[in-house]
Amino acid sequence: MFPYYHHFREEDWKREMTDKLVPEELDVLRKVAKKVTEWKMAVPAILILEMSKPVNFVSSQLLLFLEPYVQLFLTSKDFSLFRSALSKRESIEKLLEFIEEEDNIKKVEEQERRKRGKRCQP
Repeated sequence: MFPYYHHFREEDWKREMTDKLVPEELDVLRKVAKKVTEWKMAVPAILILEMSKPVNFVSSQLLLFLEPYVQLFLTSKDFSLFRSALSKRESIEKLLEFIEEEDNIKKVEEQERRKRGKRCQP
């Protein structure tokens, strides 16, 4: 069977041709943001995303080349959604927003954990 049959389905085509992000794409962007903050890579990711804003469509096409590496943390369906999301203008801003949000949550959790640790010490 043709290995990339999922890239040519009609619903994928319709989703990619709209300018608005669909809820499934937003969920995938949120998953990516969570992974980035789990790996403590928020600052480099923000820097790279800010620089790639003008060429986000080209970067979405570059993901086809990087597919084997990206699929280390995304399923093929999520990868397809992520690639189609990146081809839309608002996706980089949303991804940046999600990364900053997740990073702030992690920082607050870290501060609370440190406060609890200080209270437990004699």
